[in-house]
Amino acid sequence: MLIRSKPNISSKVLIIFPFLLFVAATTARDQVFHKVTIPKFGESGNINWVLQAKFVSILDQNVYNVGNPILESLSERFGDTKLWSDKGIFDIAKGFAEGDSVLFAKGNGFSANGENWRWKDETESGGNHITLAKSANLSFESEIPSQTIKKHYLSSKKVVNGTDLNNTQTIAQADLIEFFEIGYGNYSFNLKGSVHIHDRNLKITCQNMEIFVGRDENVSEQDFGKIREIKANGKVLMILGTRTCKADTVVLNTIDGSGILEGNATVEDSEWGIVSGNKIILDKETGKARVVGEVGKRPTVRIPNSDKFLLPGLKLQK
Repeated sequence: MLIRSKPNISSKVLIIFPFLLFVAATTARDQVFHKVTIPKFGESGNINWVLQAKFVSILDQNVYNVGNPILESLSERFGDTKLWSDKGIFDIAKGFAEGDSVLFAKGNGFSANGENWRWKDETESGGNHITLAKSANLSFESEIPSQTIKKHYLSSKKVVNGTDLNNTQTIAQADLIEFFEIGYGNYSFNLKGSVHIHDRNLKITCQNMEIFVGRDENVSEQDFGKIREIKANGKVLMILGTRTCKADTVVLNTIDGSGILEGNATVEDSEWGIVSGNKIILDKETGKARVVGEVGKRPTVRIPNSDKFLLPGLKLQK
């Protein structure tokens, strides 16, 4: 028989145990409760998230040692993230948790895992704020290029046969990965230290990177999130086909294909050579690169063979 305790007014938490919980706090701390469900209610009375656990022991008021936690968001704004791990310490009232075992996360178009994790249900940055501070890995359910460029690139390389275009991923690794849900299926990812991101078409290494993932507003809400912008800084190295790009900072709009390289920027192609400057703009319409000079000096370098430069989202020359 399930006994439901009255929700705590201050924390608005309802705890469901498979047996009676009307015991003194000192006694409860000595017990282990199995198959526990803990919902967290918002100000409007709706459930923001639900924590399920194989077992729970009470450490302090609203603080629990949780075994095999599974946390799922249910709020209207932050309802696309699911987390699970072997164990963790949860402060229910504060909406905070941490653990040293591997945490797995699944969201709108991405999955992640890592050790030494921390989770906060809501911060100034957004909801489901998660930090993976050790052995952090991140993958996205689609490649960086748009569908049009992807199809052309694969066809030109003659690797379409036997390849499932819908089963492609972008993989990222870093010393530390921090991410949070901005709302309604949009996420912001911060990667720090020895960052490496790649798919079949593109490879970037740097010291720090920001990735914005968003859902296409013009399609169904069931459409998973896609990488929409990448900001890389700190000894950035980008390799794409026969081209190697280097700069202090690289900003890529993966939707329209525009790109900006700043600070000791160079673009090298094994077929035609090297161009360099403090700032290089990668043109989204033609695929050409333009070197921006200082005031009064506006040199422009147009790169030959631009039809081979397949920056994500760029339109190919006819």
